[in-house]
Amino acid sequence: MRCVFYPMAKTSGTSKLGRRRRHSLIISKNLSSSTTSPSAGWHQELLAGGVGGLVTLALLLSLGALAFSPLGSEAARVGAVAAFTTSAVGGVIYALAAASRLPCGGASTTTTVMIAAMLAGVLLDPALPVTLPARLACALAAVACAVATMGAIQLLIAGAGWAELVRKVPQPVLAGFANAIAVLVLMAQFQPLLGSEMSALVRDGWGALSRLQPGALLLGLGTALLLGTMLTWRPRWPTALLAVLAGSLVHAAAGHWLPSLNLGPTVGTITLDLPITQVWAALHTDADPIGGALQSFVHRHWTTLVGTGAALAVVGALESLLVALDMDQRTQHRTNARRELAALGLANLLGSVCGALPLGTSRARTAATVQAGGHRKTAALASSATSLLLFVAGAPLLNWLPLAVLAGVMVSVAWTLFDPWTRSLLAKLLGGERSAALWQSLAVVLGVLVTTVWKGPLFGVLLGIGLAVLNFVRLLGRSLVRGRCSAAQRPSRRVYPASSEGLLAPLRQHIEVLELEGPLFFGNAEQLGPLGDALPDTTRVLVLDLRRVSAVDESGAQSLARLAHSLRQRGIALLLASVQSDMAMGLRLNLFGAAGHDGIEWFVDADHAIEAAEERLLRPALAAAQHQATASFEAPVNALLEGLDPTQQALVYDRLVARRVAAGETVFRHGEAADAVYLVVSGSIRIQAPRMGASAGPRYASLAPGTMFGEAALLDGGGRTADAVADVDTELLRLDQAALEALAREHPALGSRLYRNLAAYLARRLRIASMAWSAAAG
Repeated sequence: MRCVFYPMAKTSGTSKLGRRRRHSLIISKNLSSSTTSPSAGWHQELLAGGVGGLVTLALLLSLGALAFSPLGSEAARVGAVAAFTTSAVGGVIYALAAASRLPCGGASTTTTVMIAAMLAGVLLDPALPVTLPARLACALAAVACAVATMGAIQLLIAGAGWAELVRKVPQPVLAGFANAIAVLVLMAQFQPLLGSEMSALVRDGWGALSRLQPGALLLGLGTALLLGTMLTWRPRWPTALLAVLAGSLVHAAAGHWLPSLNLGPTVGTITLDLPITQVWAALHTDADPIGGALQSFVHRHWTTLVGTGAALAVVGALESLLVALDMDQRTQHRTNARRELAALGLANLLGSVCGALPLGTSRARTAATVQAGGHRKTAALASSATSLLLFVAGAPLLNWLPLAVLAGVMVSVAWTLFDPWTRSLLAKLLGGERSAALWQSLAVVLGVLVTTVWKGPLFGVLLGIGLAVLNFVRLLGRSLVRGRCSAAQRPSRRVYPASSEGLLAPLRQHIEVLELEGPLFFGNAEQLGPLGDALPDTTRVLVLDLRRVSAVDESGAQSLARLAHSLRQRGIALLLASVQSDMAMGLRLNLFGAAGHDGIEWFVDADHAIEAAEERLLRPALAAAQHQATASFEAPVNALLEGLDPTQQALVYDRLVARRVAAGETVFRHGEAADAVYLVVSGSIRIQAPRMGASAGPRYASLAPGTMFGEAALLDGGGRTADAVADVDTELLRLDQAALEALAREHPALGSRLYRNLAAYLARRLRIASMAWSAAAG
């Protein structure tokens, strides 16, 4: 994906919307730079990764506190250690093992909420010791068991090859999920910017205004505005880092000269006074009171821990792979979903030993890193290394960073997380587009967004897929009929003698041809009954062309059988075209009941089906004509002999040579020299394209007794234009070119009539063939 930018100084009247659009295009260019530009230097990758790790610090701290919120006052301290461990340990393992170009791992809002819900339940256990060390140890053990289960199940899912199923997620569902992540990131900034969580603001209403921090809000929004401006004018600069430094200087200056102005707190000091190794050692020590409590606790709640781990595995895999799929669309890259999920499973399995939270692909950190100019694994590793550095260094680096400034950077990042496809739909809506398809897509996007924010990604994606499936079924349930005509409008490619053609022409009106399209399944199979009822009473044969029917299920097969029965009671025959017994559709019709025993005949294509319908109606008409006339069709008057008196016919018959050909025998092949014209006495000749390997070419025409073939090449002196093959045992009369020329010299009037008959017959065949091919192509 390439983006072209024009200097804003040369554009008159640049609007705010134009600047936002340019900002969005710059982000898109950064996201796709890994595929359209040379790789950045390692120093730029390290810097971008450091910025990505730094600016997501507030999100990292808030997620850690959220996970262990059931512990009360200890939540922030314990959660900070767990969140940093997730980013530093799990993030490194994931970055090294993943297949994506920028595998930035971290804790996610959804899985963190699930951990908090699990702890809120198991820590209410009345048998749990009341001492703080024991409660901390049980909480950490519960998280470790759940995360280890999560990692093991994700490895199993990857090994089974189920990870690629996520690529089947419809585009509106993916867009709604991406927008929900952006909204969740924005909601996470309410606390540092406003001084209260969004839930508290909703619960307390106007009473929450007393806790608002106008100074912090202005500082955060100013940081976001500064970052957006720098991205527009200087996209190659380390804009996020510069914005953090500028915001921190403003915060420090205001605290020194305007202490009464509340710009919000800083990150503060992180202490490392909870040794995870001691907790795990206690787990295996029966004599230790904490160890005994841990073993008893895990034994009592193992079903809850394993069940939570299984839910985390599914939700985490879905969330991470959707993030990877969304980033693939932005960068024109295809990630190996199986390897990606295996890397996540390995990171979670090993990270659980160190007390990490559930790890997934962090879209916020990925976007922040890309925004800073990084797009390779080096940047992802640098992001995790930054978390480790902050984790070890603690207060010296974190104490002076304002939470409002970090939140402002995340607000800018959240803007880039909103799905560009959704933006394009909204632009079309504002531009006047009001189609039902647009409203349906936007409805699915909105439904997934709201449900994901409210209930989590699993419920959101399930809702979106359900809505998409319902819409798909509705679309498939539209009219089955693609085209409708009679055989008079679409005759077969069989060429009949003039006498037979005269009888057949009015009969073709009684042959109805319906071309169906799409799958014939439970959602639309009931349409077949009304189609049969709507046929005129004069209809004698119904041809259903299934060439464009993609699949038939059990309901469709049974509906065809019921249609055949209903039509048979009205004296109408049902012929199915484009069905073969050894192909998938034929096998399913045989299996579920729409085969010959249901009174349904199958044909390889519509042309053969229409030909069978014509012969079905022509046979009784010929019998009636033969009964009225004494002439027999054993020696029919051929088209070549039309208009000749008996003497002239006798002159021609003296020059004809009889030839018998067996069924499947070739009379001549494409490209051979034309030396004769052939008259069909009995049987049938098929004119077809040359063979392609072992398969026969498509049929151009079939010739009945009383017709002739080979006249085109004879007239223009060129080679044969097709193959001529006998359908059945056939009797022919051959008139070679030398004999025809001799007749023309010796009997000029006869020769003139013969050449005229050849030309008229050729014109009639071309006209019929043109009608048939036009109808078939339409």
